[in-house]
Amino acid sequence: MAYMGSGDNFQPLMGLARNRDSNAILLALKGIRMLLKRLQAYIIDNL
Repeated sequence: MAYMGSGDNFQPLMGLARNRDSNAILLALKGIRMLLKRLQAYIIDNL
C-alpha cells in the first residue's frame, strides 16, 4: 500500500466497491422485507 499510483486508477475502484456495497444492502433489505411479510402471514394464519 506504499505506492497508490496517481489516484486516477484508484477512484473508479472505490466507486465500484461503493456500488457493490449499496447493491448488497438493497438486496438484504429486500430479503428482510420478504421474510417479514412471510412471518406476518404465518402468524396471521396460525392465530
